[in-house]
Amino acid sequence: MNEIKSGNIYDKLNKNPTADSNCNYDIIYKEITRAKTIDMPNKLVKFNRYKHKKSTWITHGLLTSIRYRDKMYKQLKLTDPSSNNYETIDDSMLKLMKSNQKPFQ
Repeated sequence: MNEIKSGNIYDKLNKNPTADSNCNYDIIYKEITRAKTIDMPNKLVKFNRYKHKKSTWITHGLLTSIRYRDKMYKQLKLTDPSSNNYETIDDSMLKLMKSNQKPFQ
């Protein structure tokens, strides 16, 4: 915003009524893009596999399923393999993975 305020764009424009409006448009466009690059730099965002999609076919439901699968995998690793709870978690994890793979095969 400071670039737009400090630069006097009005002086650069052609004020002749018969002037080509495309030239004035180009001047305004260049000034706005220049101010944008100075005042609004690109922001680097860390990739989060539960928020950002790698492919366009990944839906919000799949992202939710991936998050649920990862939580179940963590539970599976923390559970004692000899317990009954381990088999329950393992079975539900396999069902979830198979149900998510079917539409894309």
